[in-house]
Amino acid sequence: MAPAWPERLKAALLRRARILLGLLAAAVGLGYGGGWHWFAELFAHFFIQYWLAALVLAAIFFWARSRGWALAALVLLALCSLELAPFFRAEEAAPAGDEVVALLQFNAAQSPGRLESWLAATTPGPDLILLLEATPDFVPLLERLRPRYPHQWQRLQEGPFGIALLSRRPFARAAAIEPIGPEHPGLDLRLESGGRPLRILGIHPPPPLGELLAGQRDRYMDELAGLLRPEEATLVLGDLNSTVWSPRLRAFMARTGMADCQRGLGLAASWPAATAALPGVGGLLGLPIDLCLQAGPVRLLERRVEADLGSDHLPVLTRFSF
Repeated sequence: MAPAWPERLKAALLRRARILLGLLAAAVGLGYGGGWHWFAELFAHFFIQYWLAALVLAAIFFWARSRGWALAALVLLALCSLELAPFFRAEEAAPAGDEVVALLQFNAAQSPGRLESWLAATTPGPDLILLLEATPDFVPLLERLRPRYPHQWQRLQEGPFGIALLSRRPFARAAAIEPIGPEHPGLDLRLESGGRPLRILGIHPPPPLGELLAGQRDRYMDELAGLLRPEEATLVLGDLNSTVWSPRLRAFMARTGMADCQRGLGLAASWPAATAALPGVGGLLGLPIDLCLQAGPVRLLERRVEADLGSDHLPVLTRFSF
């Protein structure tokens, strides 16, 4: 007699779940090997989704009373949980400064989108705005915002690597950096508060999609590392085209003494906006690639994604003191 249809369904589900668990383990392993090859590194960015998949597979195996496979799924779940834990574990805060600064970073995808209307509806609004993928088409917007943000610096250019900064407060210095040439400019900004200096670097390295671009990204980060001073209060912000799970970004952080600003502040998945902005589940479906790294006496108070402003990235607001 053939098995009843519930048993056949259960057997078919188990077969597929075992295949998926094997693929999941392979993806996690490739991610950890991302320091060896650019293609393997691509698998390092999905630990949020790996955690969710391992949880679902563990539930399936427990339901099917397949204890060995359930244990294997739990091992992967625990491994992914270790990668996510720093986002939810409270960190010892640096001493607070006298003044809180709010900085909005936004990869605008070469279009101002709804930024102006969002700022009009936001009170008091961020103190500084770092715009990436800012083109010459942004000039009218920047001029309209000048009464509110009188201190501005910009390197506008066609394509995805223009950059601009808008500030309500004066800055001590603003200059361009060109880690791999003028086609990939970045910002080197210095602020002061109560005599305490803060260095802010706004960057947008190439996306490591292919051997050529991955090599350019690696050279960009190597040159950037040479510009940093571990003893300085420093923030590095931008679309890094990477998550902090990348072995190559972790090597950069170890070399420079930088740490992830997001530690202890929850997840801030910012890309792609189409999934990251979904109510309730966006944090599980997006990737946190619009990053903030810190060194020195900077106290991070809050870091969160903001509303969808029409780009493929969500803006991220960081509040800090120094």
